[in-house]
Amino acid sequence: SVKVIDGAGHALLQEADINVSNIFDEMGFYTRSLKYTSPKPVKRLIPQQKRRNGNGNGNGNGNGNGNGNKNSQSGQGLEKKEVMLSQDNAKSIELPTLGELGKVCDDLGITRAKTLLSPVWFSTSSTSGEVVNGLEHLPKERPLIIVANHQTLAVDLGFLISGLLEEGGILARGLAHPSIFQEESTTNAGMRGLFTNFGAVPVTPRNMFKLLKNDEVILLFPGGAREALKQKDEEYKLFWPEEQEFVRIAAKFNATIVPLSGVGIDDSMDIVASGNELLDFPFVGNFLKESMENVKTVREDETLLFPLARPRSLNRLYFKFGQPITLSDSIVNDKEKCQEIYQKAKRGVEDGISYLKEKRAQDPYKDVIPRVLYEQNSKKKAPTFKAN
Repeated sequence: SVKVIDGAGHALLQEADINVSNIFDEMGFYTRSLKYTSPKPVKRLIPQQKRRNGNGNGNGNGNGNGNGNKNSQSGQGLEKKEVMLSQDNAKSIELPTLGELGKVCDDLGITRAKTLLSPVWFSTSSTSGEVVNGLEHLPKERPLIIVANHQTLAVDLGFLISGLLEEGGILARGLAHPSIFQEESTTNAGMRGLFTNFGAVPVTPRNMFKLLKNDEVILLFPGGAREALKQKDEEYKLFWPEEQEFVRIAAKFNATIVPLSGVGIDDSMDIVASGNELLDFPFVGNFLKESMENVKTVREDETLLFPLARPRSLNRLYFKFGQPITLSDSIVNDKEKCQEIYQKAKRGVEDGISYLKEKRAQDPYKDVIPRVLYEQNSKKKAPTFKAN
């Protein structure tokens, strides 16, 4: 970002009426007090080793696992160890300023994309079930687990995470597929920067336990990679596993679960060939299989290969938080109750998707041209449908 001060000379900082802190404050890069993702911030020690970018702790320094730059001596010479970023970094992190957030969004192309997709938000009252525009009804209690649907290729993820920060001052700690944190993996290399800049950690029971213990806000996609890497004719379909393990862990900490539904991406593109179909292509299929040999998987028969897709339209993005579900540690060992809550959370996501698909037809700015023209002329976000 560049700040131009009219009438200032080359010795700007020496002028009597210039305050650098005020300039940084105006540009969104200055914070008067440190704010953390958790009310229980943990002092972090930086290992005395060579630093590398992208460690998932929000500041881009360090390697996250304490051994990423070490080589082991084998009988055949130097053998490079596999590096996993953010292996054990489920600690509270400092919230970025709006200026820092804007810089990341600029670098990742999210800022420019927002001018075309203009995301809008809705939340639901825990008592009356009333749906309102904005995040008014998003619970303040912590810990909080947001469970959401993955849209195709997880394209909406950057808008979701940055929007929560901008609209609600919340940095949701993503529980992400472990392959994203494999430094040598190219399968998700393009998404790694997004995840690590915003404090995501690999999805493991241990990391979830630690985040909940620290009263964090967690972002979880139960459908995982299978739901993000959709095949043909699978728009807005959920692929949640049968196990309800995250409910049991959340109940141990009396957490609150909030279903989150996203709409706009799945029906804005067509799947030309799924990952499985690409593997059957002559020559190309063999190359892709070799590139996937060392990629970590979470589920059996998981194909971590992006489908071949083509754009269909530039739909507006809609996000709706459903009615919160409060948990109690009294149900930790009640398998039937945990399963009941699991299904309730899943229905909350499905109902939210249906709600948004139906209501967006009433949005006067659902189409890209009138939406962009309105926002360029008015310099403010285009309005959308009324929630109720």
